Amino acid sequence: MYSKFVRSVAAAFVSMIGSQSQNKIVDEKQAYIDIIEKAREEMQIAERYFETVSDPDLVDHAIFQLEAARKKYIYLLKCAQSQGINLSSKDVLDETDKGMVM
Repeated sequence: MYSKFVRSVAAAFVSMIGSQSQNKIVDEKQAYIDIIEKAREEMQIAERYFETVSDPDLVDHAIFQLEAARKKYIYLLKCAQSQGINLSSKDVLDETDKGMVM
């Protein structure tokens, strides 16, 4: 069910960027990679937000936002792995260093 969702998001992303490549598989893999990179950037933004807030209500919000971003990123990594999409080991190592294990 979730892989269908990710495939549909990837397909939508490919159509949004207007790729007309003859090799649909390459486009789909690149779309996965692009989506994962965007999720990683969202997680980094959430980390910076968490590090800068001081108001107790905003700290709670920042924690929820950070956890949601992490879960989304891990989920997308797992989906990519199940689809046989190889990511650079640097990307995965960066996140496992922070205690995030796939």
